[in-house]
Amino acid sequence: MKKQLIASAIAIALGTIGVVSADETSSSIRGQISTPQGAPAANTTIIITHVPTGTQRRFTTNEQGSFNASGLPVGGPYTILIDSDTYQDKEITNVQLELGNPFVLREVLQAITGEVVTITASASDFRYPNSGSNSSFGSREIEGSPSVNRDLKSVLRRNPLVNVLDNDEGSMSVAGSNPRYNSITIDGIRQDDDFGLNGSGYPTQRSPISLDAVEQISIATNPYDASKGGFSGAGISVVTKSGTNEFSGNVFYEYFDDKFAGPSRESGASDVIPTAFTERTYGFSVGGPIIADKLFFFANYEKFEAPGTVEAGPDGYPSGNPADVSIADANEVIRIAREIYGVEPGTWELGSIEEDVKKLLKVDWNINDYHRASFTYQDTDGKQTSNNVGGRTLNLSSHWYTRGDHLRAYSAQWFADWSNNFATELRIADKSVDNTQDPLEGRGYGQVSVRTPSGTVEFGPDRSRHANELRNDTFQVAFEAEYLSGDHTWTFGYVYDDLDVYNVFVQDSLGSWSFDSLADFENRDASEFNYQNSFLNSADDAAAIFNFKTHTFYVGDVWDVNADLILNYGLRYERITTSDTPRLNPNFVNRYGFGNDASMDGKDILLPRIGFDYQVAENVKLSGGIGRFSGGRPNVWLSNAYTNDGVTIVVPDVDTNDPQYLADVLTNVDVTSIPTYVTDRMVAGNGNSTPIDPNFDIPSEWRYSLKADWNTSLGVLGDNWLISSEAIFKDIDKDVQWIDLAREQIGTTVAGQPIYGPVDANNPDQYDLLLTNISGGDSRILTFSMDKQWDNGLHLNLSYTNQDINDRVPGTSSTATSNYQYTTTYDRQNPAIATASYEVKHRLALNLDYDVEIFNGLNTTFGLFAERVSGRPYSWTLGSFRDGDLGDQSDFDDSDVYLPYIPTGPNDPAVDFSCNSCLSYDEIIDHLNDNGISTSGGFLSRNAYRSPYKTNIDLFIRQEVPGLFNDQKGEVYFHIDNLLNLVDSSQGKIYSNPFSESQQILFDYDVNQNGQYQYQEPFGDYRYGSPANFREIESAWRVKVGVRYKF
Repeated sequence: MKKQLIASAIAIALGTIGVVSADETSSSIRGQISTPQGAPAANTTIIITHVPTGTQRRFTTNEQGSFNASGLPVGGPYTILIDSDTYQDKEITNVQLELGNPFVLREVLQAITGEVVTITASASDFRYPNSGSNSSFGSREIEGSPSVNRDLKSVLRRNPLVNVLDNDEGSMSVAGSNPRYNSITIDGIRQDDDFGLNGSGYPTQRSPISLDAVEQISIATNPYDASKGGFSGAGISVVTKSGTNEFSGNVFYEYFDDKFAGPSRESGASDVIPTAFTERTYGFSVGGPIIADKLFFFANYEKFEAPGTVEAGPDGYPSGNPADVSIADANEVIRIAREIYGVEPGTWELGSIEEDVKKLLKVDWNINDYHRASFTYQDTDGKQTSNNVGGRTLNLSSHWYTRGDHLRAYSAQWFADWSNNFATELRIADKSVDNTQDPLEGRGYGQVSVRTPSGTVEFGPDRSRHANELRNDTFQVAFEAEYLSGDHTWTFGYVYDDLDVYNVFVQDSLGSWSFDSLADFENRDASEFNYQNSFLNSADDAAAIFNFKTHTFYVGDVWDVNADLILNYGLRYERITTSDTPRLNPNFVNRYGFGNDASMDGKDILLPRIGFDYQVAENVKLSGGIGRFSGGRPNVWLSNAYTNDGVTIVVPDVDTNDPQYLADVLTNVDVTSIPTYVTDRMVAGNGNSTPIDPNFDIPSEWRYSLKADWNTSLGVLGDNWLISSEAIFKDIDKDVQWIDLAREQIGTTVAGQPIYGPVDANNPDQYDLLLTNISGGDSRILTFSMDKQWDNGLHLNLSYTNQDINDRVPGTSSTATSNYQYTTTYDRQNPAIATASYEVKHRLALNLDYDVEIFNGLNTTFGLFAERVSGRPYSWTLGSFRDGDLGDQSDFDDSDVYLPYIPTGPNDPAVDFSCNSCLSYDEIIDHLNDNGISTSGGFLSRNAYRSPYKTNIDLFIRQEVPGLFNDQKGEVYFHIDNLLNLVDSSQGKIYSNPFSESQQILFDYDVNQNGQYQYQEPFGDYRYGSPANFREIESAWRVKVGVRYKF
């Protein structure tokens, strides 16, 4: 029996394709009980006990000997008692349940011989799988992962398909997909960045939940379960801890400053000493019974604070980023602002501040043996000062702003067993997020720029913060029913999602004034004034306000065909409804014959899925499936249509040379009010727009996978190795694209590149960017992993991933204009299939965990994470500065995105080598050779080149120490980032592309009247010294120290 149990546990450790969840909050136990003769053991009682809370669930097997216990809390331990009136009773103890992955129990009963047979499973029998498309992580991985930032991604990066990018927001790409396409739920509450502005993918600035509050985490890219959806990257589920019958808790404090960080040095450069900083994180967790065996609570609090130093100041003031402006000139600007204009400009002598507070409360109620309920409340509030450091301009504190993200969420769940065969789950959840960008000194006046003898000073709310507010609220009701019928477990579900969005963003709505000298500033004589607003002169009237409702229906079946084969198949249907449409622009209708007021109302999609799980032999399993997936695209792409209708947001219809304009607007300036000369000339416009295609379809892709799992012995390395290999394929069915309706093709270059011109010659700078669909793109991903748990406390997981990802439009930005403008291509209107921006060609990852008692009764923990990752793709492109030769209007003609044509030889008719500024053929070839480009005769491909490999090693060390009482202990621990650099200062260098869609200028260009390219040296003889930026902070070792007391 022990052998049989371990075989069952191994099957779970390897994972069950098609059952792992994208938004699960619980787990389940199901199985089949047989008689000694192999017949179904019908009417056998199954008693499942959750040991920490004493909760019991009772079931009776059906005529096929099957039972299904769903809605069980994750973790454990559990005890399973098989109580038979005819055969020997059997008890299985120390069972651990994995999030969203059922424990499958297949037992053959024996004749009665005496006492109950008890089988105890060891912890190593329940290793959480981490081998490709599906992974789960329990307390050991969560508590033992190196994580200076206490981020969920520090745990998720253990998965072979996860790549955490080295950018400022720590974006996470899974299986080469856009980071915005992932979805995360916490206790069933969807916590995506619903609007889509945060590159991190979170709705908050930092991780939305404390790691101390997390019980388990799962990640799935191919869950062939029809109940799972809402993502095109990966679905990530987080379940929080619950209270038990034992009162317990902990308090902790972590500290990190510049003394615990090393200098970074790029090869051939001098050391960069880290800027002075201090970070503190502290908090507590506590849980226990309110009513023993009945009602439990868990509470968590965590606060992060990082008071900063002065980052920028005038010339001569000690700061890390000195401006050109002298202290005297800066003080003169401050004096004039206060005395002449009566406004408070602020100072430079403030440090930036970052704070983040996380609160969580969870209550679990065991109503009776057949019903339980759970309630979770979560509040995460983060604020960070942005002081616009950059360049040589001095920005005073009134020009700074505080960026805030405040998340409030709750979830109420009810799990019910109505009979042995029928169970339901009801969930009601709500999440609201307020994103604010508030100027430090308020919005009492507009932006002011003053040119002084020594440099420029800016104060007042910066132009992008004049009207900038985002609120979104998501309400969800989800109902699911499971029915066990013979060997089939049927699932039926309905999910109702209601999303409300309020977004206002209007630059210069408070006015922006420029002064050419201190004298002009004191005399109130401005040189320039900019104003933009709704034609009603109220930024609120320019807000995008809309509501989307999504109705999801699904049906699925898990069919236990026999003891070795499980099929999981189903159908999911999603439909969007809305009554909100963008404001109709009659001028748009006249231009194109259809309206700009299309919405997502009535858009729907069918998502069929089928997966299998086949136990080929006792130690070999095959699994896989095929399914259609959709979701995760940012709603900001849809919001663009509501914000940019071409009618609402306008600039005043004025003549800046009109003497009245000079007298009323630029003379006797009052920066606290907009001149009436301007406000009286705001009329509904005929401007640019970013509409939705009336025929737009919901984007989707097909996924296929095949996985082999093998449990084997490797000789002297030990037995019970879990070796997995998986192939994942994706075919993009429909993706997003932006095309400019205001452009039409008027010719081609000699090389065949399209040349465009305006549809309306009287309005050559007009653009109307239509959000539409495009097809094409695919992925081939191979993973290989090895996993081993030794009895001495050592656990190893080694994985290799190879990706070949291709797409057409990367969608790396939040706006239609940027997505259109900055996609690398040779034809903006029809991008070609090429290497995706998030492809990771090679990734080798090692996770090593070790628990040992160096001191008697006191545990020592080591957690090591190491990865070797190929560099990010980038493209060589043509430099553009007001180059409209290929037909770009003025808003887009300075983006360096066009792929260069490489001549076949000195007589190639597509290139002009003869003009005065033209590079000769030999000079072009020399430049190509200097940059390692060997292509000739054709266009370079997008993302055909790569930045350097990176090697990253992080270490976690924790040592228990005696507590004040026998049942209490303390901990001292260290998180070490970039251990390689700590050991050898010449190693651990990290480079990253400056943008997700990264371009490096090869030549500047013109196109002559004959359609030939004319190449010149890049502007100012500029050349990239490296295809990627050196990351100073990530390239240096960092050590964070912490203490914890557990009671």
